[in-house]
Amino acid sequence: MANTPEFGLQQAQRLRLELIRTDLGLCSTFIDTFEIRVQLGELEAAKRVLEKAEKAHRTVSQMAQEEPDSANRTELFQNLNSLQERLEAARNRLSSAG
Repeated sequence: MANTPEFGLQQAQRLRLELIRTDLGLCSTFIDTFEIRVQLGELEAAKRVLEKAEKAHRTVSQMAQEEPDSANRTELFQNLNSLQERLEAARNRLSSAG
């Protein structure tokens, strides 16, 4: 059973979902790093890490759209929406700091 095409597809989908969740965590870490850089007054470094967070968010958003399981897709988009709010707050903070 472990070598059936269905098993291989299920395993690939599970690994893909884990990758997407990991990338969501990475995006969150970038935003946390942005906050630290701003607090330290390192605005150029903050801007660079914010760009990385935005790129990670775009990538995850594209991948989440292709998630076949609707419950997983809903979870991913809830997390993406939370991160989008944090990104918008970070952009605003950068504009007012710079």
